[in-house]
Amino acid sequence: MSSAIDASKPAAIAALTADVRSNFLAAKNEITALQDALAALPAGPAGPVGPTGPSGAGAAVGLIGKAGAQGFGVGVYPGALPGNFYLLPGNTDQAGSNYGNYVYEDGSVLCFIPRFYYRIGYASSPRYSVYGANAIDITGTDSYTTEAAANIAGYAMHRAFKDGATDKLGFFIDKYSASPTGTTSCKSIASGKPISLTTNASYTRSATQTGCTGISADAITLSRSRGAAFNAASAFMYSAVRLLALAHAQAAAGVIACAWWSSGGINFTKGCNNASLRDADDTSVLYVTAGDVGSASKPLTGSGLPFAKTTHNGQLCGICDINGGVAELAIGITTPGTSATDTTTAGHGDAYALKTSVALASITAGWNGTTDAWGDAAHLATLYDSMPAIFPWGASTATVKVGNGGNNVFSSAQSGIGWLRTACGIPDTTSGTSAAGTDQFGHDVINQNNVANLAAVTGGVWSLSADAGLCWQHFGTSRSTDNISIGFRAAAYGA
Repeated sequence: MSSAIDASKPAAIAALTADVRSNFLAAKNEITALQDALAALPAGPAGPVGPTGPSGAGAAVGLIGKAGAQGFGVGVYPGALPGNFYLLPGNTDQAGSNYGNYVYEDGSVLCFIPRFYYRIGYASSPRYSVYGANAIDITGTDSYTTEAAANIAGYAMHRAFKDGATDKLGFFIDKYSASPTGTTSCKSIASGKPISLTTNASYTRSATQTGCTGISADAITLSRSRGAAFNAASAFMYSAVRLLALAHAQAAAGVIACAWWSSGGINFTKGCNNASLRDADDTSVLYVTAGDVGSASKPLTGSGLPFAKTTHNGQLCGICDINGGVAELAIGITTPGTSATDTTTAGHGDAYALKTSVALASITAGWNGTTDAWGDAAHLATLYDSMPAIFPWGASTATVKVGNGGNNVFSSAQSGIGWLRTACGIPDTTSGTSAAGTDQFGHDVINQNNVANLAAVTGGVWSLSADAGLCWQHFGTSRSTDNISIGFRAAAYGA
C-alpha cells in the first residue's frame, strides 16, 4: 500500500492591514478565517453548560438536515451533553462553521452525526431519474420516529446508530485526523500532525506513545486513552459519513451549501492525494506539510484550503480529510487469526461484523482477550456475528474501482448481509465495481482481499492521486500492520 497522510488547517491569521480594512470583502474573508481558527481552539475551563436558548436560524435539534442544504450532514445533540463535552460558539447556526460541532475537555473538536435513515435506488426518489439504482435518499427522525416506521417507507436505519443493544441518537466523530497529545493520548485539532501507525522514526508515529508498538492496533489504544466513551471510529461510522456525502452530492445545486459541488464529473469531497499537497481532481485545494522527514507530502490535518472543499458536506462545519491524507483504520469488521501477528490471506469472502449488542467503547486492542477486537474464531464469535460471503469478491485479491455504469453499488436492504455490506462500505455485488469506476463514486479504488486479523482502512493516502477518496478501502491490512500511511480518528456515542 502506498504512502501518504492527512492535512491540517493553519490557525495563524495575519493582522488586518489598512488596505484590508478599507476593503469590505477582504475584511469579511479575514473575519470568517478568524472565526474558523477560534472554533478549533480548546475550550476554556470545564464547567456546566448553561441554557443555550432558542436554536439558531433553521436549526433543528437532533436532525440530520436536508441533503443539498446548509447544515446537512451534522446536527445539534439532543438533550444534555455526555460528560466532558461542551458546546462551541454558534453550535446551532446551520450556516455557521461550528454548526453541530463540539469540543471535548482535552480540546478535541468533534462533529455530531444525528441518527438518520437511508434508501437507495427507489423509483420514487426525486433523484431516480438521474442516478437510477444509485439514487440515495436520507431522512431523519423528524420523518420517522421508529425504525419500523422507516422500514415501511423503504428506509433502513444505518448500522452506525446501533451500539450496546441500544438504538443511538447519533455519534460524535473527530473532525480532524488524530494527532498526538504528548506521548499518552491523541486529539482532534486543526493543524495537528497526524499519527502514523508505525515504528518508522521519520514520521509522527504511534510507536512512541504509551502502550503502543507501532501497529494498527495502536489506534484503539490511543482512542480509548482520551476517555471511557471513546474508541477508534468504526467501519459503520465511516459508511454513514460516506452515504451522507454521496447523498449531498446528488441533492446539492451549487457551492453555497457544498463547496466541492460540481455539475461535471468531480462532484465529491476533495483532499490531499496527489503527492504534492494538492487534490488530483482540483488543484486549487492546497495543504500544508506536516513536516515529517519521511515525506513532505504528508499534510497537517485540517490545513487544506479552501477548507470547505475538504469536508464531507462541503461546509466549514463538516468532517475533513476523508479523501487522502492518511488512510484511517475502521474497526468493527475482522477475520480470525491463529496468533496476534497472523496475516495469512484468507482465500475466501467470509468475515465477522461486530454484534449490535456490543458497545464499541468496550473493545480493546489486544488479541484473544475477553474484549479484544481480534482473536481466533472462538473468541470472535463472542463479540461478532459470523458473516459468510460478506465480501462478494470471494478469494479475489484484485484492485477494482467503485461504480460500473448504472449498476447498483450499495444495498438498500434493511437487515441481513446486504445491510451489513452497506454498513461496512462494501458493494453489494461485484457488478457494482469495474476497472474504471464511475464519476459518482470518484473512481475510488477497493483493494479486494481478506486477511487474518483484518484491520480495514479507508479514505486513501496522500500519494494515491484519483484512486483515493471517500469510497477507497483496503482489506489487506491486519492488526499487526506497521504502515506510515495509516492513521485513525476517534469517535464516541452519546445516548
